[in-house]
Amino acid sequence: MKLYVIVSTKLAKMVDTEHVILPSTTGLVGVFDNHSTLVTGLEPGLLVYNENGKWGSLVVSPGVAIVKKGYTFSLAEQKKEYVFTADVELEKKYLPKPNDTCVVVLVKGVEFADTIDPDQALAEYTEAQIKLANVTTKKERIQAKYNEKLARARYKATKEVSFA
Repeated sequence: MKLYVIVSTKLAKMVDTEHVILPSTTGLVGVFDNHSTLVTGLEPGLLVYNENGKWGSLVVSPGVAIVKKGYTFSLAEQKKEYVFTADVELEKKYLPKPNDTCVVVLVKGVEFADTIDPDQALAEYTEAQIKLANVTTKKERIQAKYNEKLARARYKATKEVSFA
């Protein structure tokens, strides 16, 4: 299964994966190889994937995810714009084959787990929880809830992902 994470028009992450967990607007969605076609909205949260038996994670902002077998998109047609390497073997590995299940994630922003400072993430999460508890208007609540979800995802990304 192929996972592509695209921010605006740039490819942020390409992974050959066995399992993906998406933070959809209706809850967490697990995707395995041969998954049925799916289009779902994403909310700020932790996108988790399994690559070669090891779990990895990304913090994603709101967006959309498309799951489809044999999905093709402009990455294959416009390699020069998206692929940041001239390595032909790497391109062969990541470009989808007709029977590959593809998970294409289109988001406003992404943050890699290994770039997040755990202490800062904890402080921001604690602050976001306090702000959420003290909001007075509906508009403030919406913004505070968004900030809390993003801060929670950043904090969780600093922890080792395990489902054992």
